[in-house]
Amino acid sequence: MDVIILSYLLCFFPFLQTIVAAANWIIGVKLPADEPQKKDSLVSVLFPVRNEASNIIKALETISQQNYQNIEVIVLDDASEDETLALVQDFCRHHQNFRWICGERLPEGWLGKNWACYQLAQHAKGEYFLFLDADIQANPLLLDSLLATLQKQQLDAVSVFPDQIMYTIGEKMVVPIMHYILLTLLPLAFIRWCKNAAFAAANGQCMFLKASVYKKCQPHQAVRNKITEDIEIFKYLKRNGFRTSTYTANGLIYCRMYSNYTEAVHGFSKNIISGFGSEIGLLLFLLLTTLLPLTSLMIYFPVATHLLPCLALIHFLLADMSNQSFRRYWYWISAFFMYGVLWHIGILAIYKKWTGSNVWKGRKI
Repeated sequence: MDVIILSYLLCFFPFLQTIVAAANWIIGVKLPADEPQKKDSLVSVLFPVRNEASNIIKALETISQQNYQNIEVIVLDDASEDETLALVQDFCRHHQNFRWICGERLPEGWLGKNWACYQLAQHAKGEYFLFLDADIQANPLLLDSLLATLQKQQLDAVSVFPDQIMYTIGEKMVVPIMHYILLTLLPLAFIRWCKNAAFAAANGQCMFLKASVYKKCQPHQAVRNKITEDIEIFKYLKRNGFRTSTYTANGLIYCRMYSNYTEAVHGFSKNIISGFGSEIGLLLFLLLTTLLPLTSLMIYFPVATHLLPCLALIHFLLADMSNQSFRRYWYWISAFFMYGVLWHIGILAIYKKWTGSNVWKGRKI
């Protein structure tokens, strides 16, 4: 009897994940496509870029094609070592309301992207700030939808997890883990409803804020040395009484984060610990729970009749919620490799943390 009880206890965490995934699926977490009530506000679209020659022009083109056209677009080149600056300069010469600036030298105590975003905000003149990464591609309705959501929900800041563009098998094995962690560990509706800063999630690839809120709080300065500056900014805003919300993209913004397995694993490993509040113990707990289903089956095989349907439901819900982010069949295929890949990322992240060897885009983090 003790063996049976233990095996069922090991099933508790996957069962809890199923409840969270179901809550996200029922409530709905996709950014609604809508039109803003107020259409005359200037929006500052801000791109921090470093060595993004292969991405930046496509991103700028999709912003130039927005339905909402009362915008200024500022690109900050952060000491790129490729053709990024030359490409941006040429694009700006042919597009009104697009301009570029060169970033200043990185001060001590700052991380590169945080410093770049801070500088961009000092140059921006809009009533709203939209921070975007250079590897995004925006649907023409993106700005309309962000403005409408902010206005109708009476929010101060919104972040969106882009739908993922993946070509190689390596990407498809790794990138879905981002949505798996997000949608099984945090009910996204709590970000909007709950004032506790613990319920905060954001994606720096797409963050939309009221300029008045940004200027009052100076969030990038407040989290200047944080790797997961996006999450820390939303926590910081919530602690200061501002209302935030986070969505999946619903086809309104796309991103290709990485081009192969190695790049993706190293990319996720650089910030996964910070995503768990810099607590290695929490990451280890997540990694261990990925082994619990197998452990449970080894202890008492009949528990499979309860556990496996639970895990199947998790993946069904996530595949349905992520039907824009990934083709459903790729999500199901990636599920077979997900737990092993998650361990690879986790162990690599812990190794980098202990050895101080975390590097991204040529800079030590």
